[in-house]
Amino acid sequence: LLHEQLQASPQFASLAVRLPTSPQIVLGDREQLVAAIAAVLRTAEALATAGADAELRLEALPGAVALRLVAMGRALQSWQLPHSFEPYYPARVLRGHGQGLGLFLAQTVVLGHGGQARGQRLGDGSLRFDFVLPAR
Repeated sequence: LLHEQLQASPQFASLAVRLPTSPQIVLGDREQLVAAIAAVLRTAEALATAGADAELRLEALPGAVALRLVAMGRALQSWQLPHSFEPYYPARVLRGHGQGLGLFLAQTVVLGHGGQARGQRLGDGSLRFDFVLPAR
């Protein structure tokens, strides 16, 4: 689904994306999962537009698949991690880049599918958002 969204939307062509060599399969509602992936892609694009370096990674974990958004840059220095999944918080920090619902929407879909959504600030100051779904 991630590959399909990247192919269908040329505006995401500039994003750094790392995909595994083999397909990763999760169970869930296709329409909702597509909406969540598109929301994460829009968030990554908004971060990049605001001057952050953003990268998406799809990683296989034991019994799960993680879509990871890693971003770093000056625009994220004031990011308050506890507010990351609040509606519209990203738009306030990024000052109008994106509508601010992407992380919230992706979190809602992932949690509804029995997964986990979490954010953390890494030692180098970058932010990492993980959307983890059980693998089939």
